[in-house]
This record gives sequence, structure tokens and C-alpha cells, in this order.
Amino acid sequence: MAIFDIAIYAFFAWAMHRLAKRFATNSPDGTWNDNLTGFVAFFSVVCAIRFNVGVDCLSYIKIFHENWITEDRVLIWNGIVSALHALGLHYAFGLGIMAFIQILFITLAVRRTPYVLLALPIVLFGNRYFMDLTGAVRQMTAACIFLWGSKFIAERKLLPYVAVVWACSLIHFSSWILLPLYLLRNSFTLADKRKWMLVVFACCFVAGQTPSFQRYANDAAAFATMIGYEGYAQRVSNFLEEGQTAEALTFGPMMLSYLLVAVFSICYGPTLKKRYEDKIPCFNIWYNLGYFYACAYFLVCNVSHLFIRPVQYLELFQMVVVSLLLYDLGFSRHRRQLPFLALLFSIWLNTSWEMIKASGSENEHSTYKVFFMHLDQEKQLFSHPVH
Repeated sequence: MAIFDIAIYAFFAWAMHRLAKRFATNSPDGTWNDNLTGFVAFFSVVCAIRFNVGVDCLSYIKIFHENWITEDRVLIWNGIVSALHALGLHYAFGLGIMAFIQILFITLAVRRTPYVLLALPIVLFGNRYFMDLTGAVRQMTAACIFLWGSKFIAERKLLPYVAVVWACSLIHFSSWILLPLYLLRNSFTLADKRKWMLVVFACCFVAGQTPSFQRYANDAAAFATMIGYEGYAQRVSNFLEEGQTAEALTFGPMMLSYLLVAVFSICYGPTLKKRYEDKIPCFNIWYNLGYFYACAYFLVCNVSHLFIRPVQYLELFQMVVVSLLLYDLGFSRHRRQLPFLALLFSIWLNTSWEMIKASGSENEHSTYKVFFMHLDQEKQLFSHPVH
């Protein structure tokens, strides 16, 4: 079954890659066309009809089904939930709308560089990004909007940038932590500082392997509550009370995949800078934030899951940079077969191993499932109202 489950995600990646290829061929300047509409629509439908795909998927299904409102300050999110419930629409519409917003802003961020969009589906479904988009729906929707809004950092447009962060905060309040990133300068680049990047990344990785999860768990919960992760803080607190901390400390194939992808993006940083800095206006912002994400993730991954959540705001920048690298190694005139295959293996090691782990498990949230084939589980889910 694991091979079949991997093949499903590979098909999704192939289908979106084909649409992106047609878009790049017919619209090299990034002008929107029907292929790009299909690109966005395909992802939206795939996410809309899913069932228990993504760690918090069932919670979001219940929220849409039961019109569960918890925070007055997230007006956009509350408006979507309330409107769908008032119209009596199936929860799939809610999941689909959020997925549409996600892929729309990802697409808007990179459509002027169609070659990035060409490789993006392969990276999206091959590594952790799809599972995070379908798991932490609210936060990752805000992260997608921020990915698009990062152009205002490069353009030094403060008011539009603040407006983007404010809009994100109306979906997930923690988005306000992104405001200081406006201080970054697009002229500052890390991409050509490979040795220093490797040293700093190695230090973050080694420091992060220290098993300090329990020591900082209480501080993490307080921090999470302060910036808008109240519900998530409670779930992780329950997780800790049950003694289930092994997941945070495990270094296996999936974590190896994250490590290899980060190392690839660091090692090829000078090459990417030389070839694309002048072609992509936001290149330095994207590269720097992607690198910050890699360092921060490995630094905090063993402190608490709560610290990982804020860091996830930056993970889509890594996705874009890795997509650019995959294109350069495999599809451009500079293509190099062995490095391309090595990077492709590193990317898909994550999804492949996740499917292998999920095979035969009853409560897994990784394999792709559709709601109309799980009506019994849906009925059981709705028999316990959200509290």
C-alpha cells in the first residue's frame, strides 16, 4: 500500500508540473492564463475533498461543520467559517477555500518566474510542505500571503507590508511576529557566504539535538499563548503530560530529508545567486529567509513543538529556493543529472518514508483520503461536538 500512497502524491506533483510547464511555455513573462487557473484549481480541489490529511485536518473539519468560533480578533477566519455555516455548505468548501487562498498567493508570488513554478509541485508534494499546508491550515494560509507580501520588503514599501501582516493577523493572530522582518534589506545576501552558512547551520543542528524538550516546555507554552497559539499550546501540554516526547527527539529518514534539502540549498547558494539574483527581484529576501528557517527549525525542533509553529512562517521561502535549485539542476540549460537525482531523492525521502510509516496505521493523517470514502469515520467524528 505504501507504494500506492506514494504514487498518489507523485501523480499530484506530475499533474501540477504539467500545468506549470504549459504555463511557462505559453506565458514566459508570467501573464496569467488558463493553465495557471488549472494549476490553482487542481490543488484547491485536491485539498477540498480530503479527509484526515494533515495533522489538524479533523479539527478544521469539525470547526467548519459546527461553526466553532474562538477568537474575535481573527475576523477573516471567523467570517469564512460563519459564512459557510450560514449558507449550509459542506465542510469541503471550507477546506477548499483555504487551499485556494494558499495556492493562489504561492502562485502570485512566483508566477513572474515560471521556471520556479515548474519545479514547485515536485518540492511541494515531495517534502513536508504539503502536510504543513493541510495541517496548520490557518497559520500556513497566513504564511502563503506573507510569501507574496515579502515583495514589499524588497521594494521598501512599509504601508503595504504592514497591511499584509495585518491581513494575515486576521487569519492567525501570531502573524504580527512577522512585522520586524521589514528591517531586512534585499541588498544583504547570504547566498555567497557558503562556508559561514554551513558553520552556523551545523551549530544550530548540533545545539538542537540536545534533549531539552521538557526543560523548556512550560516557557514554550507561555510564549505560544501570548502570540496566539492558545489551543495548540493546550494540545501540546496534553501531549507532554502523556509522556509522548519521543517524536521530537527522533532523527530518522524524514529529519534526514530536511537536513539534506537544507544542505543542498546552502551548498548551491553561490550558484543560485550568480544565475538568478538579477532575474528575481526578491531573490535575496527569499534565500535569506529560507536559510533562517532551516537554522531555526533545527535549533528549536527538540525544544518544543510550540517553537516550531512560529518558525513555520518562513518554511515556504525554503520551498521556493529548493524549487529554484531543482529547476536549475534538472530543467535548465545548466542541468546536472547526478546532483539533480540526489536532490530529488532527498526531497522525496520525506513523503516516501511518511507513507511507509503510515501504512497499516489506523489513526495516521498522512496518506491521501477523500471524505466520501470515509463517511463512517465522518459520522463518528461529528458525534463528538467541538469544545
